[in-house]
Amino acid sequence: MADSFYKKENRKKKIEKKKQKSQKREDRKVNNNKGKGLESMIVYVDENGHLTSTPPALRQTTEDKGEAGEKTPKIRPNTDQV
Repeated sequence: MADSFYKKENRKKKIEKKKQKSQKREDRKVNNNKGKGLESMIVYVDENGHLTSTPPALRQTTEDKGEAGEKTPKIRPNTDQV
């Protein structure tokens, strides 16, 4: 027997819905953000209270030199190692 127009349309909608669902599933697999390393989630706070991604041992600081207001970058030594 021939299917009615309504049944054909429902079948098309179901097929289209399955395609969209499988496409979304594939997109989620490709763009998965879970399981990334701990380093990508760590945030540090600098002397001014701003959030940065560089640890304090590697960050460059500035110290005033005299009254002229000259500033030179200085790398802090890493004192956390035992």
